[in-house]
Amino acid sequence: MFQLRLVEQQMPAGSRDAAVLLDWLVDCLGLVRRRSAAFSVDESHTPLHRLFREHLLAEPGRGWDVATLSDSMGISATALHHHLSRLSACRLIATSGGEEGRRKHHLRCGSVGQATDLMAQEARLILGLRMAELEQLLDIKGEQRIEIPSGLLETTAPALAITITERGPSNGGGASVENWLGDLGLLGDRPRTSASEPSLPRRVFDRLTSAGGLFSLDECILEWGVTRPRLQRVLDRFSATGLIQRIPRLDRLSLSVWSALNTQYGRRGSEWLLSKGGLGRLPKDFSSNICKALAVGKFSSEKCDSLLSEVNSEDQMLLLNLLGGRLPLGYRLSGDSAQAVTETIFRRVDRMLSRIQRVAHTLDAVT
Repeated sequence: MFQLRLVEQQMPAGSRDAAVLLDWLVDCLGLVRRRSAAFSVDESHTPLHRLFREHLLAEPGRGWDVATLSDSMGISATALHHHLSRLSACRLIATSGGEEGRRKHHLRCGSVGQATDLMAQEARLILGLRMAELEQLLDIKGEQRIEIPSGLLETTAPALAITITERGPSNGGGASVENWLGDLGLLGDRPRTSASEPSLPRRVFDRLTSAGGLFSLDECILEWGVTRPRLQRVLDRFSATGLIQRIPRLDRLSLSVWSALNTQYGRRGSEWLLSKGGLGRLPKDFSSNICKALAVGKFSSEKCDSLLSEVNSEDQMLLLNLLGGRLPLGYRLSGDSAQAVTETIFRRVDRMLSRIQRVAHTLDAVT
């Protein structure tokens, strides 16, 4: 079964060092679990690196059986089989029958560049088929999406991390959603399964398709009773695939401004609000109405919302910033339809695969 793990890394621009290119390629394909910075052992000496450097790249046209590789590398056949299985799953190597019934493993097409070309073609095709399933799984309901000005959106997306897996057998019913999430790596490395309740990633996915598809961490923590770090890890995985995006909760903007105005008025008074607090930047009628309402104790959240309806979101955000308030952030799907979400994910994956192909061909040229 085809399975490819993509983990975006900074590209080694202009490098012609085979060791650097190989390390980057192995890291981007998620073939070796990344170690902590405190780990002192050189990663270039892992069995997988040695397998590439001493065998697949050294003699790309040759087939290797497990016994020969195990003796040469000094590792057990079980550990070697684990690495060969992962390379076979992402289509970098192929297996054929050999002498005395021993299966031979070889680099596809005798070239890492051509092997990645075939891998990229199959990955794009399978991703397109899997994302077509999103049309049936995604049922956006509720409120219309809130329009967010481009200046308030995050300009940098998190590094891509996605798994592209060929569709396997389904358990039927609602389990198809769990299967789809797992095949994209959204359930994590060790999925928690329970027959009594859906997994946390499944809850997040269902929440994305309801209530306008916009929610914050605090809302889900109170509703589901989960810890913040656990929920944040799930949302980070969703963000890394490009499935969701983080945006400011503009639907809570007027409430945040109202809370900040009341807090700063109680601490510093109306003069500070008009000078350093930012009210002086807005129309005089607007600021005077707010100060009068605060003075008589009749500045309600409804009145604040009514007054702010005539102020654009950028000015409201500036006012909130000057008041020392904080607007909560929320998460929603990266597009208003399954097609828009698919285009976002496909664009990032295609760029990553193109980089892998370019580095792989450079590696062929320097080895």
